[in-house]
Amino acid sequence: MTSYPSLPMVPALSVGCLKRIIKSTGPPTAADVRQSVVQILGTKRVANGSIRCILWDGVDSYKMSIIKQSPENDAKMASNQFQTYSVVRLINYWVSTIGANDAEVLVISQLETLMTGSQINCKLDVGPQPTAAPLPPPANTCDNQNNMNNANNEASIDTSKVCPILAITPFFNAWLIRARVVSKTAVRTYKGRDGKADGRLFSFDVADDSADIRFTAFNKECDKYFDIIEKDMNYYFQRGSVKSANRKYSNLKSDYEITLNADSVVVLCNEAMAAPPVRFRFTAIAQLEGQAVGDLVDVIGVVRNVGTIQTIVAKKTSIEYRKRDVSIVDKTLAEVRLTLWSEEADGFCGVAGQVMAIKNAIVGEFNGKTLKCAANATTDLDPDLPEAHILKGWYDREMAGGGLKDIRALSKGSDGNGGANETKYLCQINEESVPEGQTVYYNCKATVVATNRSERHMYKSCANTGCSKKVREENNFYYCEKCKHNSPQFEWRLMISLSLNDPTGDHWVTAFQEVAEKITGKPVAELSALYESSPDEYQSLITSTLYFKTFVFRIGSRIDVYNDERRVKSTCFAATPLDPIQRSKELIEFIKSSIN
Repeated sequence: MTSYPSLPMVPALSVGCLKRIIKSTGPPTAADVRQSVVQILGTKRVANGSIRCILWDGVDSYKMSIIKQSPENDAKMASNQFQTYSVVRLINYWVSTIGANDAEVLVISQLETLMTGSQINCKLDVGPQPTAAPLPPPANTCDNQNNMNNANNEASIDTSKVCPILAITPFFNAWLIRARVVSKTAVRTYKGRDGKADGRLFSFDVADDSADIRFTAFNKECDKYFDIIEKDMNYYFQRGSVKSANRKYSNLKSDYEITLNADSVVVLCNEAMAAPPVRFRFTAIAQLEGQAVGDLVDVIGVVRNVGTIQTIVAKKTSIEYRKRDVSIVDKTLAEVRLTLWSEEADGFCGVAGQVMAIKNAIVGEFNGKTLKCAANATTDLDPDLPEAHILKGWYDREMAGGGLKDIRALSKGSDGNGGANETKYLCQINEESVPEGQTVYYNCKATVVATNRSERHMYKSCANTGCSKKVREENNFYYCEKCKHNSPQFEWRLMISLSLNDPTGDHWVTAFQEVAEKITGKPVAELSALYESSPDEYQSLITSTLYFKTFVFRIGSRIDVYNDERRVKSTCFAATPLDPIQRSKELIEFIKSSIN
């Protein structure tokens, strides 16, 4: 056991164990388990219910870690046993590879909490660490702040000469700023001048009370500073190449941007510093029509629709991506579709009626004007801004007066699921109405009258995060063709075919996991348990919750060719129970418009 200043007896971390675990090829032995004590530095629940976490063993941290979803782990998460700074022992785990680059993910199915984070409340510093920069003197804390300091220990900084960001120009070389990192991109690659070698870069935006400015680090500086710079931390910055800001990539207030070089100094600031305000330069949604593709803009609007998470596969790379479309509207009565990708899509929790502010959105053009988040973009729901309060008041008044009227959609399908925002009858969905090579999106009010056989409602899928491919069972292991990986674990996934009926005809659609969970009102964990233990009860549940229930469906249809036979294949992206009052209002408006 190792004792720490002002702390109770803290379990000793198994120093360096993460490298051993990642390199291991078989299941953990009893000796491995004894030497697998690590600290949790952060957790985040992801879409499939698993828990992403950052682990620390006193020497190394590992961000590609997943705690599998299970009743036991869910209970521990709910009782704060996996909170930040908790010390845990890994009991059952394995290493999986995902993606085209075979990224190694540590998958943990069972772990024991030895001490919760609230009892420790700091990152444990174990053993000798690299010498810290001389400024400022380290506080009496067990945080491993050495990793946050500049490696150039000869640098000395006179903090009395701190200047505001607004004072930085290419003609003033003696600048020293103290600022907070407000956003940070991932490391990206680019082609070198020879067209062959890949360069590396990342950028981050910092702000103080006067302005904000962007820093960019290339290659050696990228490797040197990427792990040092952390969002929402305060630093001193000194020396770097100052040049005019490239407005193609930056929407910040400052006229300049800075490139870190070999002489740059970056030192963690331990002094208290008030968080600088986020500075927006809002563009009205109606004005986006005049913006060029690729322009960076700040936008604020009211969320009208939130689409479900969709999975798409890139044609060239066959890489699977997750996306979610969100439509927003402002006082100009113009509506635009914002597309969120990957973790942004997973973590978005906004609902219709909330005000949403986006800083650094990229203007695109696909079936009209669209928006997506830049690498350093930030989104804020219901921000405490004058513009947000005015917009919310306007929206509430409009909704109380009968709803928004005469809205002009800049993006086709800005309702959040692509395509034209129109309503169709089932008889209108046929080979003639669906163009070859395209997906037609529409809304449809229909009643569920049947499903496919219950034994086909679920399939065993890959346990790797982000992969939903069907696995092949071999000797109690499950092999994923996509990930090229064998695992003792799998996950049940829903895929229910629904026979829909309206007054004009019927049509079969497929509802995947998120939609199937919503219309049944049950999570996949509960459905799969019933599916395995009592098929008859499962069928009774499906019959009682789905059969002869009416929904407003969001459907996408395309032409599929199977065995040289063309057919319309449809997928359900969203389903909302029919609201009789709202439906009555829609019919009244339809009758009035027909009479006029």
